[in-house]
Amino acid sequence: MSNSPLVSYTKISPNRNSPRKQPIRKITLHHMAGNLSLEAFGALVAKPSRQMSANYAIDTDGNIGLFCPEADRSWCSSSPENDHQAITVEIANDGGAPDWHVSDAALEAAIRLCVDVCQRNGLPGLTWTGDSTGTLTCHYMFAATACPGPYLKGKMAWIAEEVNRRLAEVKPEDKPSSAPALQKLCVVNATNEIIAKAKDLGLPVELRTAALIGPASSGDAMTIWGMSQAAGAPYFASYTEG
Repeated sequence: MSNSPLVSYTKISPNRNSPRKQPIRKITLHHMAGNLSLEAFGALVAKPSRQMSANYAIDTDGNIGLFCPEADRSWCSSSPENDHQAITVEIANDGGAPDWHVSDAALEAAIRLCVDVCQRNGLPGLTWTGDSTGTLTCHYMFAATACPGPYLKGKMAWIAEEVNRRLAEVKPEDKPSSAPALQKLCVVNATNEIIAKAKDLGLPVELRTAALIGPASSGDAMTIWGMSQAAGAPYFASYTEG
């Protein structure tokens, strides 16, 4: 499992579980509730007494740091279940309460990092539902906290849309040579709505013990994948040459 090539600073925290117990399926965005540099954040999570960490952090200038390898679970969201399957990102604030504003540079870096995480880990995109069933999650979904603050929370639906737009616009020559164009989804306990949606999209559906759907383009796969997440239907994806 690789880490992001967008990183310009690294300081690995001892506050983590190695390895993570779940495949990477989600991204969780937090705010720092302060304007910390990457070095200051690294010094903070280097303390075992803090009992916290994050996979990545982003400063106000848009620089990205690595503090917990993607192969490991960070201690970030007050939820082991979430953190074992999420890449967690702490984002610096260039403004304080009540809005906890985030700079445009930091927001752009967060989007670029989300796109990179999705590409390297085979995620077709992000779904924002406002609760923990989506693949873009926040700290407030798991604890009594206002994190990530009103400004960043108000941007979450747009962040998911922008990440998905950029993923869809990646040119074939820009994709890793080993990445195939189509994928077949195996959805366990698929609901009638998922099967109907797949058929509406014109995707082949084989009803066995599980529903075998596809091959499908990344956009159609993302639609079925998001519905499977929302329905709590386990899924597996395998790639086929396009």
